[in-house]
Amino acid sequence: MFFCYSSIKFDDKEHLADADPKFAEKCGREIRQFNCDKAESFEEQVECLRINFDGLGPECKSMIFYREKIEAADNTMDDELQKKCRYDIDKFCPNQGENVLTCLTNMKVVRLLQKECRTVVQERMREAARDIRLRPGLLSACKVEAETQ
Repeated sequence: MFFCYSSIKFDDKEHLADADPKFAEKCGREIRQFNCDKAESFEEQVECLRINFDGLGPECKSMIFYREKIEAADNTMDDELQKKCRYDIDKFCPNQGENVLTCLTNMKVVRLLQKECRTVVQERMREAARDIRLRPGLLSACKVEAETQ
């Protein structure tokens, strides 16, 4: 069993570019520049680029932002959040589904999160502060007002 798992893990790491060839093409330079090629999984590679968002080129930035928008609208699609925060989601936000990030960012909850989860949640909070399009609830609540101004 151990051999099988290590083979799969090695195979996955060796073929990260196959997970999303367009992503690998548009972000290849940045993946190397920020040492994201050292990541153990595709999700960790994406997370590495998210953390270095300001240093990304326009094409890679666009690819990352597209993923961020999807994950902001439905948190179940955010693999890194789901993986690193599984314990905290089950403990603090058990029935939140696609809105689990709203629950995890509650100030009463965020300071109780496990370290790995808190790091991911804080990164998602920075992303949301950077661009309103990553805050679907606020965006829809303010849509009418924004269109009339």
